[in-house]
Amino acid sequence: MPVRVDGATAPSETSTPRGGRNGRLAIIVLAVLVATVVGVVVGSLIVRATGSATPSDPAPPPPGQGPSTSSTQAPRVVEALPRSGVEAGGGGISNIYELRTGFPKTTDGAVQAAMNFLIVDVGPAYYHQSHYEAIQAYMFASPEARQKMGYSQATVDAMRAEYQVNDQGQPLTDGKPDPGKRIWDAVYLQYGAYRIVEASPTEVRVMMWGPYVYGVDAKDATSTTNLHIGWTLADITVNWVDGDWRQSGNKAYPASEVPKPADPRQVVTSFAERADLLGTDQGWTLPANAVETDTPELQLPGK
Repeated sequence: MPVRVDGATAPSETSTPRGGRNGRLAIIVLAVLVATVVGVVVGSLIVRATGSATPSDPAPPPPGQGPSTSSTQAPRVVEALPRSGVEAGGGGISNIYELRTGFPKTTDGAVQAAMNFLIVDVGPAYYHQSHYEAIQAYMFASPEARQKMGYSQATVDAMRAEYQVNDQGQPLTDGKPDPGKRIWDAVYLQYGAYRIVEASPTEVRVMMWGPYVYGVDAKDATSTTNLHIGWTLADITVNWVDGDWRQSGNKAYPASEVPKPADPRQVVTSFAERADLLGTDQGWTLPANAVETDTPELQLPGK
């Protein structure tokens, strides 16, 4: 530690002792001590001026501020997405089987209708033939719109054959209904976000992003090994037709263009992760019932 020079008391002058050898020894010792003190003080002053010696202990940081080092970087701060009053999967005053219907003629009503169209599209409703026909007859703005978007009976039949489900929505084993199996299809918009691309009183285009799962497995399955898990970026346009919002268009995006977490089989993401993946300057918004923790609503094996 440097020798303190502020407030130190200078040694008092002493007369030469009367005694012989003992007096001389005292004088020599005193002289050595004085020289040592002066030398250390001068050396300390030189060190402070040149900065060439080992630095002293750093001064404590100001209150509330930690020590600063050149290798320390401030953590990245991600702004959370805003939350709307639109509840994913909610709204409507009536339903046609799994499809919610009867939304208000507002932008929020259009967004909720579009969300419900996506939820039904990815859900198990289409495995049941009578549900599929009734929903399809209602949800489109026109027969031409439905045809343009590629919906067909052949597509549904192929889906049932792939997952071994009959036209009553029952999973099969060896061609017979198997009560031990279930359809796990779902899209979870409460773990995603949406943004309004365009809006007018009679037409709204909305993009939705979130995790989905589909497949057939045992009801008591304890893992998702047999299920497909991924992320969707749905772009749906709805029009106000005959007193309700109905789908008039959609756009598909290749998987390579869909934002996804580092582990694509991850389903639950934090609000900060969503803001990081989607950006905070594109209008992405959390639905009213958005969550960032695992909940019983997430119906997956082992949950």
